Amino acid sequence: MATSAQVIGFVTALKGSATAISTDGVSRILALGDAVHLNEVIQTGDASAVMVEFTDGTRLDLGRNAEAMLDSSVFTPPGAEQAAEAIASVDAIQQAILAGEDPTALLAPTAAGPGAGEAGAPVDEGGTSYAVVELTGNSMTPDSGFETTGLGFEFLEPQPALVIEEEPVVNIVFVGDEGDAVEEGNPAEFLVTLSGPAGQPATVALSATDGTADSTDYNGVQFYYDAALTQPIPGNVLTFAPGQTAINVYVQTYNNDPPYGEANENFTVTAEALTGAQGTGAAIGVIMDSDLPTISIADAGTVSEGTTLAYVVSLNGASDQAV
Repeated sequence: MATSAQVIGFVTALKGSATAISTDGVSRILALGDAVHLNEVIQTGDASAVMVEFTDGTRLDLGRNAEAMLDSSVFTPPGAEQAAEAIASVDAIQQAILAGEDPTALLAPTAAGPGAGEAGAPVDEGGTSYAVVELTGNSMTPDSGFETTGLGFEFLEPQPALVIEEEPVVNIVFVGDEGDAVEEGNPAEFLVTLSGPAGQPATVALSATDGTADSTDYNGVQFYYDAALTQPIPGNVLTFAPGQTAINVYVQTYNNDPPYGEANENFTVTAEALTGAQGTGAAIGVIMDSDLPTISIADAGTVSEGTTLAYVVSLNGASDQAV
């Protein structure tokens, strides 16, 4: 299709497919908004329809499997009617001249519009006036006559973000004075800890549970702050001050010989978070008995010559181990 072809309309609606074939046989597929040209052939396919709006205000609708040529039968080029009238007028003037008549009698009178008026002065209908702006050098502040004010509200101060601190976790370990055990009669030491400093006071409850050891071996009713067992912990509830992470606690054990040489015995201490902390920890305390019985032998006394002397060997107490 030649690029100089006259555009006479545009595709304003399209369903399915439609093509335009130019005068030189070039075919193109139409899309919505595409221009169409004078003397092109528009074709639609199956289940297709196209609408073309012409520049003269008319339109063309094609249904499925249809074809139309965009010539003067469907589109009137701008100025065609005026050109036809002008040709007819020229023919009439030529006939009048040949007949010896005045050809100006066939023409409409010329228009003599009103002249332009003074600058800024009113003019008759159809005339032209113009405005003159003079530079005076004066200045002023524009005033609409209405008072203006700013916005009638205030912005609130931003609030700090709420930071939720995670509570520390409770833990407890047994601290033996003889490796992993404590000699009976000595205080059993435990270390209660928090995984991190608390931002507020934290409380932890202590309790004891029998294992192989029982109430004859240790005091599980009262815990102490000191190894001398002079500062009992009220209600067996520890209080961690803000920032504090460790507290030593003590349990009284009993030297209950005999029997001597008892096998190791154990009990469990539990630390449970109440406030300001979380979790529960447990540790096993071990009591050992390293005391051994004392051996003694009694005097056999005086016997007659030739008789047997009898000696008595004894222990000062029973022992759980063979002696």
